[in-house]
Amino acid sequence: MKNIFLLMIILCLSLCLIGCGGGGGGSSKSSKGNIVLTVRNNKTFITNTQVTLFNDKDKYLGFTNDKGIVTFNNINVGSYFVEVEGYEVTNTVSVIKDMTVEETVNVDEVSSKITFIFYGNSYDLDKGLRNNMKEMFQYGSTNKVNVIVMYKLSDNRVFRGKVEKSDGSDITKGLEELSPRLFSNASNLEEFIIWAKNKYPADTYILDLWNHGSGWHPDYDNRAINHEEDKSCMEIYDLHTVLQGKNIEYLLFDACNMQFIEVLAQLKDDVSYSIASEEAIPSRGYNYTNLFTYLNTKNNINDALIAFCKAQVEEPSWTSIGTDIKFNNMERIDNLNERISDISDFLYENSNKYRDEVNNARRNIPNIYYAGKDINSFLTEFGNEINNSEFNNLLKAYISEEKSVFLYNKTIDTKKGFLVNIPNANIWRDKYAISYPKTAFAKSTGWDKFLETIR
Repeated sequence: MKNIFLLMIILCLSLCLIGCGGGGGGSSKSSKGNIVLTVRNNKTFITNTQVTLFNDKDKYLGFTNDKGIVTFNNINVGSYFVEVEGYEVTNTVSVIKDMTVEETVNVDEVSSKITFIFYGNSYDLDKGLRNNMKEMFQYGSTNKVNVIVMYKLSDNRVFRGKVEKSDGSDITKGLEELSPRLFSNASNLEEFIIWAKNKYPADTYILDLWNHGSGWHPDYDNRAINHEEDKSCMEIYDLHTVLQGKNIEYLLFDACNMQFIEVLAQLKDDVSYSIASEEAIPSRGYNYTNLFTYLNTKNNINDALIAFCKAQVEEPSWTSIGTDIKFNNMERIDNLNERISDISDFLYENSNKYRDEVNNARRNIPNIYYAGKDINSFLTEFGNEINNSEFNNLLKAYISEEKSVFLYNKTIDTKKGFLVNIPNANIWRDKYAISYPKTAFAKSTGWDKFLETIR
């Protein structure tokens, strides 16, 4: 009897041990691992050089020895980007729990230099600007990307210079303090661009405009970007004048509602690519850690910005309000305008016949900003109203051309691409009738003639 009782105790203890040990669920060990990297360029080992492993949670620094080897011990498991100072890297590596992984990291000489030119005015967004500047300092300029900034804080202090890596606690570190100035004044932006390009020459220039945005709005104090407390702003035509001949290849709008077709039509010959949003952008703005990570780790700038866009729209502050951004090939805007011109002619010529259908489509498609509606959504709704084969063919050609503009557009299948102004008759008469026909978009498409017919 005692033997049976003893056997039962042993069996119970065995089952408890199996339950605690099986699958690792009850293990007290943390998820750590080791990785040994050999860094080389073709057959040449990269020695005595800083290597950084990083992801969205962790960051580790090390240096290669005289054999090009760097070891990271007891670090968190997961996938990591690799950054090798002075070189371009395409590798990602994985750290596996309780294992020592050995990997070879192949690097290339830096093929091109980027100067990233940031122009930011806090206005009433001081916290957001400070947070973004902190991110920039924590990443800093690299051998591949010069981070050049000019910004104004809410206390009217203006700073300019090259951002060098630091802990981000002092967002003015190493910068020159300038006299107060209006960031809405286009000449101040032009002066800064010229200064940045002369002092930090590069193969590629990226301009990032940070502030409130309002796309193309009929009121003088709202028609563009870089709003100031005195209600002034930089108009789209002024921005176009500044950008002409500056060799800025990429234009980023860290500002709300700048994905108006009227805006892009004005700037299409000034930059090769643009990134903008139809919707309001959270005051948190872009994630500049992600942006600089991709610019530094991907060989192709377009690939870097596509990866950035994909990551940005998944930011919680963006998903919570449904904000998206578009990455536009500006060289395709002329072709898009041709398709819009064909549609404008149809709408104008059939304005009496389809007046009710136009108004129904206007009412059914909400304004995203002021009188700005998503043009694809409006045209599709109108097409459903009239069921006309000629218009359907024009719409099909437009949609095909619209898709060709985007290098990235998460919501392309939900017919969100560009805002266009479609005001009612009273607003057209009071605010649009004089200024709107002068826009590059109206001149190239005749959209203003269609708007005049709305009753």
